[in-house]
Amino acid sequence: MQQFHSRRWLRRHRLRFLTMVVASPAGYLVALCVAATQMSEDDIWFIALLGGFSGAVAGLLLSGLFGHPGRKGWLLSVAASLLSPSLGGAVVGSVFSPGGGTVLGAVMPLMTFTRFSSFSLWLACLVTVHLSIRYLRLRFPAGDDLAIKPEHLSERQLSAFD
Repeated sequence: MQQFHSRRWLRRHRLRFLTMVVASPAGYLVALCVAATQMSEDDIWFIALLGGFSGAVAGLLLSGLFGHPGRKGWLLSVAASLLSPSLGGAVVGSVFSPGGGTVLGAVMPLMTFTRFSSFSLWLACLVTVHLSIRYLRLRFPAGDDLAIKPEHLSERQLSAFD
């Protein structure tokens, strides 16, 4: 129970959440929906918020798959980056049309691969997130604090009044 009150635990999960919110392609899914139909501004905001939130939650749940070494680590990262927006899309699709909307919402993020420019952006985000989390895994092992503390501050006097 102590781990839930730890500041390290909170920092680690904030970092995971922030990383997945930035990396989630839920915004692209919303742009596809807006381009495909004529929707009111309220509908667009609702889809954007729901899609972004559900994609971020799915990303948070799958964030442990990023940053592992070797070929297996890259395969896990690709799987997580495909599952996260698909789960987010499935949630949005379920809200609008249970059943068929769930399936369509889960498949819509795969349309990212139909254009070279969007695929390149997706691939760049995947590589950036994987390498960033790989660096963090190496830099801060499981028991360490994520706060970066300069070593020289603890060794010298901070001010003349100390």
